[in-house]
Amino acid sequence: MSGTLDLSLSLLSVILFVVVKKVLGLNANPLLLLVSLDGYRFDLLSKSRVPHFYEFASSGVIFTNGIRSQYLTFTAPNHVSIATGLTEQNHGVVANVFYHPSTKSTSVRD
Repeated sequence: MSGTLDLSLSLLSVILFVVVKKVLGLNANPLLLLVSLDGYRFDLLSKSRVPHFYEFASSGVIFTNGIRSQYLTFTAPNHVSIATGLTEQNHGVVANVFYHPSTKSTSVRD
């Protein structure tokens, strides 16, 4: 019985070593490419309409039920919400116009 237990523990140790080595070998800082198509419904992403983009998107992750609309329909507030996970009343970006305190000017992002 002791020989079987030793063999089982040895086998378990080898398996754990392989798993831990694999996990530790993963990139600690994986890259993320976020593509946002402003004003483009998810169901329009089809092989017949946009074949090259469809092929590119098919190799990644597409969220079709992960949509949570923000109250404002401007690009900048929604992109800040995507990046921060906050709603516009919490992150403060409420339009596509940005104020620059150093120059006391504004710029518009279309």
